[in-house]
Amino acid sequence: MNLTSIITPELTRLRGAFVAAGFDLRLVGGVVRDLVRDETPKDIDLCTDANPDEQIAIYQAGGFSYHETGLQHGTITVVLDHVAYEITSLRTEANHDGRHADVSYTRDWLADLGRRDLTFNAMSLTFDGELFDPFGGVEDLSNRVVRFVGNPDERMQEDYLRILRWLRFHGRFAKGAPLDPATVEAAIRNAKGLQGISRERVWMEMSKIVVGPFASQLVDSMYDMELAGPMGLPVGNVENLWNMHPNPRPVSTNPVTMMAALLTTDGLVDAAAISKLAADWKWSAAERDLGVFLAKAFPGNGDYMWLLAHDGHPREWVSELARLNGSRVMGEQIMSETVPVFPVTGQDLIDAGMAPGKEMGMALKRMKTAWADSRYTLTKADLMVTA
Repeated sequence: MNLTSIITPELTRLRGAFVAAGFDLRLVGGVVRDLVRDETPKDIDLCTDANPDEQIAIYQAGGFSYHETGLQHGTITVVLDHVAYEITSLRTEANHDGRHADVSYTRDWLADLGRRDLTFNAMSLTFDGELFDPFGGVEDLSNRVVRFVGNPDERMQEDYLRILRWLRFHGRFAKGAPLDPATVEAAIRNAKGLQGISRERVWMEMSKIVVGPFASQLVDSMYDMELAGPMGLPVGNVENLWNMHPNPRPVSTNPVTMMAALLTTDGLVDAAAISKLAADWKWSAAERDLGVFLAKAFPGNGDYMWLLAHDGHPREWVSELARLNGSRVMGEQIMSETVPVFPVTGQDLIDAGMAPGKEMGMALKRMKTAWADSRYTLTKADLMVTA
């Protein structure tokens, strides 16, 4: 593992301050998993056996810039050379209710790793390159096995969202291998726990699953394990997801488009199901509006320019409609297409002597349709003749 690009001089200085105070600072979680796989980590998470108060004392003594961003979880953000690092105190958790837990701080590195979800997310690495892998994460990565640390029922009951997280990571790292049988049985036993998970958190995971590797297989497994009901996922057509995920990459990377594909039956997107899902899963306004547009516009007649130039729909929406119709190429083309601009304005009609009002609106609508029918060739002069 090459740590030279990860461990900067400032990070080394910070670790030295921890060591001088009798503590350590280690890489943990996803960054270790990525380094084991010889991949460049996207995020760098760090843990320390110093509790939050001891962390703050170290930062103040060393003149390090810090922010108490997640103090309730023992996490403090330190800024080094304009780069933010989240540093979390080792902790244990108790009295889980499937969503929340009581947190206690510990000096025990193994105890902290043991509370984590999946084996390959429960590894730590010293700045000197010494790997701690107490639950066989490296072997599981090699064997394309995605499983929980210890008892899967206990891990799921600590936070039922971990069921979906497990599926998401399976898509990323199992490379098409079957789901771990023992974990499948545990997921079936604990499926009802998803009812108590906030719909925003469900969508957070689902939005990553449907655009990720092997999405159709994973969604199919959700139905097979009877997870769909407890998580609020409507009955869908998984075959449509298969069609949206040809190798080597999906037709769309927008999760709303993928959900529209899943909820398409007999050539139509189920508009009621989309609207209900947007409300239940608390989609953002942008996500909701895209979903409603796709439900109304799909499949369309293929005249994407009409939707852009005549109807004035956002370019991103029309691009996603093309992708929902199965054309990644057209979706990409729409994003760079030059859209004609209607040459007549209301002020033009006022200057020609027309009073503002309903009649003007109807005139503009007729002229815009004529302009579009001409394939956007009619000029302002041509159109004003018909005003």
